[in-house]
Amino acid sequence: MIFLMFLRRLWYYFYEMMQDIKNKNINELLLRDYRIADVLKANGINYCCAGNATLQSACNRQNLDEKKLIGQLIQSTKDLDISPDLAFEKWKPGFLLDLITHVHHDYYRLKLPLLLDNLTSFTWGHSQKHPFLQELMDDFVHLAAAIQAHCGQQEDVIFPYIRQLDNALSGKETYGPLFVRMLRKPLRSTSGDDQRIDILFDKIRTLSSHYQLPARACPTHRVVYLKLQELDKNWQAHTWLEETFLLPAALEIENRLLQE
Repeated sequence: MIFLMFLRRLWYYFYEMMQDIKNKNINELLLRDYRIADVLKANGINYCCAGNATLQSACNRQNLDEKKLIGQLIQSTKDLDISPDLAFEKWKPGFLLDLITHVHHDYYRLKLPLLLDNLTSFTWGHSQKHPFLQELMDDFVHLAAAIQAHCGQQEDVIFPYIRQLDNALSGKETYGPLFVRMLRKPLRSTSGDDQRIDILFDKIRTLSSHYQLPARACPTHRVVYLKLQELDKNWQAHTWLEETFLLPAALEIENRLLQE
């Protein structure tokens, strides 16, 4: 009986949430959470021009499955933050490699093209009102290329080497010292890339007033700035994991292998 009551309340909660979402206009939904923008665009809903329409009317106009779209919108706003209280120093190098690759690198592959599209549209439509946008656009293009090159160099060179180091140590392989001497990689070689990326982020922060939206900013303006801020935070978390935990662990393994 208690379980049935729980299911009924759960069903009622989701029903009320669905009704609330479909009856809100698109601008209101974007104000709640900018992350729905990509879902709207993927479904052909122009949130900048159709912002005063309700989601229900936009679905009717585009002949969209309302329940499916609302499910996608809810999914796009899920928060999956990692607690800073976790014992990161106890995480194995192999786990850190997988985490950085599948959480941060995959994030860049997914989000950078979408953000470039958003920023291109915004710059094209608002550059007369905001002359700095072209410079911001150019900086972002260079930033995206630098991040992609950084990730490629890590996945092709640095990460396989760290994984082999870890395997040699954990397996107590006799070839460990020779492997380090013959195939040693400059683990800090990406620091130059990091500095270039940090400089570009600094420029973008300055141009955007640290992502502060002006009064009466249009929906596209809001989406672009908050996406840039999200990208910035992701980069900071990514490099923190590498610089604080992964690379020191790899250097320690190198030293231990060379001492054997």
